[in-house]
Amino acid sequence: MFDDIVNGNVTADGSAFFTGVTKLVSTINDLNTNINDIKNNMTNLDSGLSTIVTDLSTAKDDIQKVPQNALSGGNAVIDYKTRISDPYIPSTGTVSSIFVTVLGSSNTGGIIGNLYSNIETGYNTLSGIKTSASAFAAGATGFSSSIGGITSDLNNVQTQITDLDNSVKDGLDLMETPKTIGTLVINLIYGIALGLAALALLGVILMTFCDKYKCRYLMYFSCVILFFFGILGFLIAIIFSIIVPVMYLLCEWLDVTITSSGFTTNTQKFISDAQVQNILSSCLVGGSGDIMTAVGGASIGNTMNSLTSAINYTSAFNTSTESASISTAITNVTAIITSFRMGVTPDITDSDSLQALLAVTKMQDFTGCPASPVDSYVPSMGNTTSIGCSITASTVDSGTCTSAANFLSGAAGCVGCIDTSSILNAYYTGLTQGQWKTNVLDTKYGAGCTWTTYFGNVWDNYYRVKLTEMNSINSRWSTASTSLNTVISDFTPVNTTM
Repeated sequence: MFDDIVNGNVTADGSAFFTGVTKLVSTINDLNTNINDIKNNMTNLDSGLSTIVTDLSTAKDDIQKVPQNALSGGNAVIDYKTRISDPYIPSTGTVSSIFVTVLGSSNTGGIIGNLYSNIETGYNTLSGIKTSASAFAAGATGFSSSIGGITSDLNNVQTQITDLDNSVKDGLDLMETPKTIGTLVINLIYGIALGLAALALLGVILMTFCDKYKCRYLMYFSCVILFFFGILGFLIAIIFSIIVPVMYLLCEWLDVTITSSGFTTNTQKFISDAQVQNILSSCLVGGSGDIMTAVGGASIGNTMNSLTSAINYTSAFNTSTESASISTAITNVTAIITSFRMGVTPDITDSDSLQALLAVTKMQDFTGCPASPVDSYVPSMGNTTSIGCSITASTVDSGTCTSAANFLSGAAGCVGCIDTSSILNAYYTGLTQGQWKTNVLDTKYGAGCTWTTYFGNVWDNYYRVKLTEMNSINSRWSTASTSLNTVISDFTPVNTTM
């Protein structure tokens, strides 16, 4: 019975198995080893994600600032005075750049909104993994520290029960010799009694049939001895009637204690440590089987939930896919911003504005200007579908015309179909209202050409605003893309860690 408590066994009816203390201690120690291994992994995961979570947070903020340099979100503001060919008057109406909607923001959609949403999802996922890993590691530390005391108590219980089992065994072994001697004595007593009974019977026969009356003394002697043997047998019967029921009931109690749900109540009689009782009862018949709660307490549930969350978050995150997605987004957003900034994609589509940009390409249509001009200013030579060059000439951009001085003097490579956005972005972003006409056009073509006034108005109302706003956006996007590339580089060690 005691051996069953230590090593486990099946119940009397064979319907269930109860864990012995030895197996229980081994299981708890194995559990502690596994928990420590997982804790170390979660600690490493928590530490390994610190850099990328910080970098993702930075990237999130940088993306939010792209439209208007504010963390509050909201679209950029790029409004042009209309009509763009009229002299600049601050109080006139405006036409908004369609680039504003395409760009969007963190809370209004567009290419920035979509990218921000993806980065925020990645940030939340990795932050969730980091937080859950940290919570598990912290909870597992307390769990692990309590294991030593618990296993020590269980080992003590195991030792006590084993000692008790050995003591009972030794006692039973010691009783083997007296038992043998007692059997011999009892057999001897039975033999003597039987012999005396035979003598008494012989005396009766001799007295009755042979008239040997003196043989009555033989009968008297046998009866006296048998009388004392009867008293001795009565005393032995009384002693065994006390011992046998007690031993029987004790065995029955142990059997019920181990094989029923009343274990906790019964074991309080010989196991004083409440936690040890709780652990043992959870693993025996009628117990809950929840050894984690029994060992780690109610808080272990929160600890294991943290582990589950970390695993779920990790399973939902694919570093290769996320890295490729961010790389693609950087390429796409950069291309779209560059396309609008460099005039390849028109950002104003109203008829008045398009007519003004088309008129700028035809210097020959204005009074005081050359009838066969050598230059034609196109918004972008990268897209001449709607607004093309009005003369037959080579393309002029910052690649062919390498300085503002060469452009102003009309040097080689600076005369022809001029990519206006390329030249302005390369050399004239610092010009203010009116300076494009007075500092560049009048010098290059003469103030008598009315086209310079017309193009000067287009600069004041359109290009001046566009260059300022879009270059600022492009600069902030450059910062954001750098942050995103940092995140991409973080994925390599994170992939190893996860």
